[in-house]
Amino acid sequence: MNANSEFAITDLSDLISHSGISIYSQDLELRYTQSLTDYSVEQKHKVWNGKTAQELFPGNEKEIEELNSLKKLVIEDKVVRRKDFNIHINRTLRSFDVFIQAKENKNGEVVGVNCLSFENTERKQQEEILKKSEKNLKEAEKIAHLGHFEYDLIKRKFNWSEEACRIFGRNPNDKTLTGDEYIAMIHNEDRVKASKQFLLAVQKGLRFEMVYRIVKLDGSIRHIKRKAEVVRDSTGTPIKAFGTILDFTDQVESENWLKEQKRFIQEITDASQSIITILDLQKKRMVFSNKGAESILGYDNHQTQLKQEAIFNLLLNSTSKEEFYNHFPLSSSPIPDFLHPNDEQFLFDPYWKIINARGDQRNKTHKLDFRVRHNNNHWVWIHEKWIPFARDEKGQITKILMVGTDVTQLKNSENAARNAILEGQELERQRIAADLHDAINPLLSISKLNLESLKELIQTNRQDKFAKVDNAIELLERSMKEIREISRNLMPSVLRDFGLIQALKDLCNKITQGGTLSVNFDHHGISERIAKKVEVSLFRISQELLNNIIKHAKASKAELQLILQTNLLILMIHDNGVGFNRDSTQILKNGLGFQNTESRVKSLGGIMHIDAAEGRGTTITIKIPIEQES
Repeated sequence: MNANSEFAITDLSDLISHSGISIYSQDLELRYTQSLTDYSVEQKHKVWNGKTAQELFPGNEKEIEELNSLKKLVIEDKVVRRKDFNIHINRTLRSFDVFIQAKENKNGEVVGVNCLSFENTERKQQEEILKKSEKNLKEAEKIAHLGHFEYDLIKRKFNWSEEACRIFGRNPNDKTLTGDEYIAMIHNEDRVKASKQFLLAVQKGLRFEMVYRIVKLDGSIRHIKRKAEVVRDSTGTPIKAFGTILDFTDQVESENWLKEQKRFIQEITDASQSIITILDLQKKRMVFSNKGAESILGYDNHQTQLKQEAIFNLLLNSTSKEEFYNHFPLSSSPIPDFLHPNDEQFLFDPYWKIINARGDQRNKTHKLDFRVRHNNNHWVWIHEKWIPFARDEKGQITKILMVGTDVTQLKNSENAARNAILEGQELERQRIAADLHDAINPLLSISKLNLESLKELIQTNRQDKFAKVDNAIELLERSMKEIREISRNLMPSVLRDFGLIQALKDLCNKITQGGTLSVNFDHHGISERIAKKVEVSLFRISQELLNNIIKHAKASKAELQLILQTNLLILMIHDNGVGFNRDSTQILKNGLGFQNTESRVKSLGGIMHIDAAEGRGTTITIKIPIEQES
């Protein structure tokens, strides 16, 4: 080497020193007599001759004693020996392969030993790392049920990992499974397909993946996923395939169990006479439905799901009640007229309450009744429960279970009973009105005539008796007038003869003439008579609500409107009174007049909404589906 080299080799000792080889001699007492190299740069200035290893390398007594014992055996029998030797030099553990040979003089007498050592510290470290990696790999493969293999395509011989042997039911130490034995283990139904896939992959030299079953020696069946890659030589000939073997039987069995449970649940719920649905609030879609709607609504399962999904998509993607309501009716969707127009608003209320629930209310079940159009075009009443039943780690509701049952018969029975009561009340009103008009009023008239005749017979000088007779006649006239008024209120002749519009005009005019409340009446779209039952009920409702305004609202003005919109009759009453500080549910529950009104509204299949607040009056809206009569 030239003078610019990092170091210059000037003699054999220097060359050996930089090669990682140490050469030294020791006498019979194992003291150093000659050394061509040093163990480290730090050792270069030490005096070796005449010293023992213990003196040169203190702290390694045990290791040095083991090596010295081997050297003494060499001195005795002159047999060359080798030993792996570890020693701490400058607090660093160093590893050496030491070769020991007897040293003889000219006369053939043993005078010591010659030693040659190769430092393999780095190799030992790498071996330890490799052993540790192999151990970790084995543990990881065992945990994951994942083995690896290498297949010699020329010799048709496998080299399996321990876990691969376990997967095939073989002893982990027995890695002699041949290609033919391996193929024989593949399930009969999968063998041809797996073999073809493997041959095709080999021919094309591609990476491949296949799934198949194997039959172990004990007869058990395992599901295997194999991934492999083919290696070619310089001529392009396939020579090896290597890859991984995964036993995913547990996963398959779990999936099969879940499928079976899902099938079982589906069959059980399909046999139910209820409509069962699950909404996923995170995925914003319906994730489960049964076939209950087929028997209840007459649609097949696909038709029902389309209608349900259209409604729920709208529900889950609406950020407010107003946004939800503004989408109805959905004439261009799969649900035109599917929901009854009076019931659309009920769907959003429980959803809104569930997603905004706090505290104990988060577990509350919400109930609602609504109507759905049957495939045969009649309305079906559904009573539905909305149950929050799944939450995320933050406690937020993620799923809602909805269970709906057909309560049409119950509703019809309730409605029939309600109608019977109302019809009975109307018949009783008519009977009382007729009795007052036809029986009591004539008797009072006769009494009045008799008193007038009596008055003429009494002498003129009996003025005190005249006054009493006049008073009796006046009382009879007032009684007859009151009876006529009661009779008209019980069954107004104007309602019977001229219909609802004229009767409401007459009612509003009489209230206005009383001076307590000014009532303005307006109507739109009604040109013909409405069904008698509807006319009577709406007249009674108007009477009751206007009477409530007079008694409680402290109002000076009121507006009464009657509007017909495509077979939907809307009655609106607004006043400028003191209003309420309660929601409509509380008002309906606590007020007898409101209960009577709500009962009449329900008997007509309608709905009533109350908008009230302190200081801004009250607005009551009633919607009733009708068919006009000619």
